Amino acid sequence: MARLIATPGSTIYNASKFRVNGFSGSLRRELRGYGIFVSAFCPGYTPTEVSPELKAIAEGWHDAPHVPGLMPFTYVVDQIACLIRHPHRRVFIPPSWKLLVIIAFLFSGIANALVPLFQTKETIVTK
Repeated sequence: MARLIATPGSTIYNASKFRVNGFSGSLRRELRGYGIFVSAFCPGYTPTEVSPELKAIAEGWHDAPHVPGLMPFTYVVDQIACLIRHPHRRVFIPPSWKLLVIIAFLFSGIANALVPLFQTKETIVTK
């Protein structure tokens, strides 16, 4: 999702993901007609070791924080397998986050108010 919605506190990470989005789109168009389908897989939060909060959840710590839209790793793997069997140009998981992406493109002011609701505490910049 970071490649579609810019979030404060994640400038470098978001920039790298925005590049992946451009790369996927260009590659998809270049390979059109060759029988190769390029999909962009856009997951929300998954309990992995990418951040201390997500690592705590992945390791089952009793005091792990609540993360909005967190998906079990097995769900993400199942969605990737489904995408391989039934290719789509872009897949958002959890599906409800697609609404945030649409709002971000159409109504950036509203997105500015909503984005903090979808962030983990560690990615929010505090003053």
